[in-house]
Amino acid sequence: MRLLVATTATQGHRSSDFNVVFRTEPVLLAPICGRDGDDPDGACGCARAFISIRSGRPVTTAAVTDRDITPGEYRTLLRFGYRTSGAWGDLTGQDIDGLAERTATELEHLISGLRPGTVLERRGDTIATRTWTPTAGQPRHEPDADHALPDHDNTMVWICAYGDDRDELFPAWVSPTPKDAPPVIPMFSRATAERVVDWTNRLRKAYHGAAAAALWDGDDILLYEPGWEDPDPIRITPDQHGRYFIGNGWDWDEVWCEVCYATARPGEDEGSQVLLHESGCVPVEQWPLADHRPRPRS
Repeated sequence: MRLLVATTATQGHRSSDFNVVFRTEPVLLAPICGRDGDDPDGACGCARAFISIRSGRPVTTAAVTDRDITPGEYRTLLRFGYRTSGAWGDLTGQDIDGLAERTATELEHLISGLRPGTVLERRGDTIATRTWTPTAGQPRHEPDADHALPDHDNTMVWICAYGDDRDELFPAWVSPTPKDAPPVIPMFSRATAERVVDWTNRLRKAYHGAAAAALWDGDDILLYEPGWEDPDPIRITPDQHGRYFIGNGWDWDEVWCEVCYATARPGEDEGSQVLLHESGCVPVEQWPLADHRPRPRS
């Protein structure tokens, strides 16, 4: 059935946006307290908030999505949320059953004519559409142990070599680890690896051998580090996902997307395949996000 879930899409379009919901949890309308009253941008935030059914955490953006759940299971989920949330702690079991039924009916009516990917905002009692994006509300699929890397990039990396607009951004996959855990070790697709090889060779010429030289040997990369005493190069072979570890030990830095300013990698609790770029980053026809093209730093 069609549900309303938390989303990061369009977060920041209003200065009063916030999001403390984990992943794409199902949400409902938060009860409005007397502090905010008729002010959707009030200090409490409840008049502009959706609230997670499971965790009770708020978010100002919600998306329509299709989930493999029956209407009965959805009502059970609502009853569980009402019982475990402090916001409805004074309700009896009969009250909870009635509230769950009313809520389910109201939300089903609210989103019945909206297609999945529609992003909504709340302004008091008014629910308005912000935009549509193909990633909004998508569930985050956990990878299995043998195929733990997604088929899309989840961040951008760069090395400040020139200190000007000649420094390039490279889309890469970086494992979901704490953001302050050094070093960043990116993995590149074949197309991006070709760009990295060209870049380091240009850098070597510009700095008279101070950077690594790289050559292609079939599908492998032969990397000659500067000052490398061993005459044999480092051979970089693509892994089972066709990704290349290039520059293990280089000073790679993660950056935000220069187009949509999405944050770089999944959070510490994620470990999942996440589509991080949002609506407006690139035209819909240019998806999937593995084809995202970075722009030079300004």
